[in-house]
Amino acid sequence: MDKKIAVVGCGNMGGAIAKGLVQSRYSSAESIVCCDSDQSKLEILQRQLSVRSVRQISALSDECEIVIVAVKPQIVRAVIEQLSVNYKKGKEVLIISVAAGVKLATIRSFAQDAPNFRYVRVMPNIACVYASGITALYSEDLNSLLIAESILITVGSTVRMEQESDLDIATALSASGPGFMFALIEAFAQGGVQLGLSATLSLELTAKMVYGAAQMLIQSGEQPSILRDRVATPGGTTVAGLQVIEQAGVREALINALEAATKRAREISQS
Repeated sequence: MDKKIAVVGCGNMGGAIAKGLVQSRYSSAESIVCCDSDQSKLEILQRQLSVRSVRQISALSDECEIVIVAVKPQIVRAVIEQLSVNYKKGKEVLIISVAAGVKLATIRSFAQDAPNFRYVRVMPNIACVYASGITALYSEDLNSLLIAESILITVGSTVRMEQESDLDIATALSASGPGFMFALIEAFAQGGVQLGLSATLSLELTAKMVYGAAQMLIQSGEQPSILRDRVATPGGTTVAGLQVIEQAGVREALINALEAATKRAREISQS
């Protein structure tokens, strides 16, 4: 029997999760209700997936066993408070929060510690839109974690965090990471153009190089340093380029970027 699932917030991430649920046949379209104040977003999902939709959280009935909250952090309180009104006492519901920086204790306080609500925090990344994402998850309840994993696996891979604070690091590394990678890809492609390639060809070579390198790393199970050394023939072109990278402090700059993003994630968590 299909689990009844509500997706509150149907932007990039909420929409991607709804698509993953339907396209993987985790749930039928009839078992999913999408909620967003933007009618145009709902119309797109209705046209693509034939899911049900509502524009107001107050219109969600308590039939849904799982509610995926994919809204901006500042809207989470209003969503949880309304859900606590919608659901009858004693009915269990799993809340999966995608909101960055909103801690489990904070979410519970919004629902006034409703005993029938269980919670999981998740941090996916933008690649979920192409079912190639990586999602970090944390919950204090194993069964809730297992259910959330079964949902998020429809849009990519999942990893469990040992403690909730680790989500701040995951936010910087895997959620912000695609932005850092796109900046590096842009630089590589620009270098190819400056050396004489067309923009289209340079970008294609760069993108597929990155994809292939990632696949090699994942499938081989070897450390990046070992794979790097395998490419870097002594006196060859790779070594010449790596020397410039080290001299320019690229490694340190990337670590600093990760530290800055983590610091910002922690600031959001504490605000």
